[in-house]
Amino acid sequence: MTEGQETFNYFYPTSVMETGHDILRAWVARMMMIGYFSTNKTPFKTIFLHGMVRDSKGQKMSKSKGNVIDPILMIDKYGADALRATLIFGIKEGGDVSLSEERVIGMRNFINKVWNIGRFIEINIKDQKLKIKNTDKKSKILKELEKEYKKEKKQYLKYMDSYQFSKALGLVYEFIWHRFADHYIEQLKDEVISGNIEALRSLREVYLENLKMLHPFIPFVTEVVWKVFNSGSILKSSL
Repeated sequence: MTEGQETFNYFYPTSVMETGHDILRAWVARMMMIGYFSTNKTPFKTIFLHGMVRDSKGQKMSKSKGNVIDPILMIDKYGADALRATLIFGIKEGGDVSLSEERVIGMRNFINKVWNIGRFIEINIKDQKLKIKNTDKKSKILKELEKEYKKEKKQYLKYMDSYQFSKALGLVYEFIWHRFADHYIEQLKDEVISGNIEALRSLREVYLENLKMLHPFIPFVTEVVWKVFNSGSILKSSL
């Protein structure tokens, strides 16, 4: 078997074909027919369609209209993660994306929130509290946090398995910002600062698990933050 044949056999057939809905008939259907005709195997089992990127008013972007948003400029100003997540967040699968700079800024702010949560936890770990023998019993609020996280994770996996990526990202977004940060960290902040080891352990564990869930959407920042707490890549960990 030649190297080319080995490569072909490795990649063909594949599991998922991701493409735009505008070329479903013109390109994807032909790939399916030619692939099956040539090999007697369908080239892919699942087709995942994405929509078109439009301006904030839902209009097609064009230079003549002057409504083109330069992705390179958005990346330079707000980061690749912010743009990447914006193109997924709040968008129905297969639906068009109404893109605006304000939406990218909003996602940049969320990523900053994720970063700052990590800094808070990391600063409190630095004094080696986690090396102290744990004598704290889990409080009611920590049990609530654990229960809510398990529910979040279960729903997240369901969304990801069914290719509902926008809902998966939205779920983690809501949990981190409005539950984890605004509720649990605020409730536990004084305990963590005063040396409640169990509270710090629980916050760290739930935070790192949420980094894993965010990684498909925000790969660069989550990888950097992960390495602050762990050796090795976040890709080598599993949910």
